[in-house]
Order: sequence, then C-alpha cells, then structure tokens
Amino acid sequence: GRRMRIAILVASDHGAKTTDLTVRGDEELVLFLIENLLAAALRRGESENKGQMAFGVFAEADGSFVRVTFVDQRPLYSFEEICNLFTPDMRHIWFLLCRQIIREHDVYFNHCGCRIEAEPLSAEGGVRIWFTIPKTESNI
Repeated sequence: GRRMRIAILVASDHGAKTTDLTVRGDEELVLFLIENLLAAALRRGESENKGQMAFGVFAEADGSFVRVTFVDQRPLYSFEEICNLFTPDMRHIWFLLCRQIIREHDVYFNHCGCRIEAEPLSAEGGVRIWFTIPKTESNI
C-alpha cells in the first residue's frame, strides 16, 4: 500500500485550519469512500431538504490511526436508520461499499483497528460517520 497525505481544510467563524496527515492505504479507495459519503448526503438531501447543505469532513490523529469524520447536521436519518447504515440493505448500498473499503484496509495492511461507524449527531438529528485508517509518521 502507498502512503498518501490527507489534507482537509476546516473552515469556521474563526478562520481556516488545514489538517495535514499521512496515512497508509489505497488512495483511490479512500477517495472513493469520501466521495460515496458526500454523494449519499447529496442524494438524500436533494429529495428531503432542498437547498440546505450543512455537512463537513474533518481529520485528526487518533493514536496509530487517522480518524476521518463526516458530519451531516440535517435530520435526514432516523435513529434506527443510523444504527443500520452499514448492514446489508440495498437502500444503503453506498454505505456498504464504504464498509468494505475499510474492511479491505484492515485485512490488507494487517493493522487491526480500521473501523467505520455511524452515530446520531444530536437529539435534534444529524449523523456523524467516522472511519479510521493507519497513520504513518513519515512524509510522502
């Protein structure tokens, strides 16, 4: 597996900060995973919340991993749907692909601990989806 750099610009009311981390993994698959999360949010948002897009992607070091978190503040999923996003169901095929990409990284790199999870963002709604992939200490 190649090393790749994940650079994510985080903007807030207090300015912008870039998170620049190096991970070990398949660059195309990780980019495909992030694209799938964004595409799923856009598809779901088109049909249920026209004109409102309130989501972000953040990355941070988490021990020997990098944790990438996707946050969608819109109340698009019920609690039950969030708990079952990564279970076999054709309505959630995009999320199953994401789960398989993380599983491949876990097995291929023999680095137990690669995970992907979904959890409610707040009582008002929203979803937080995060995944971990191995971090490397060296630069590309």
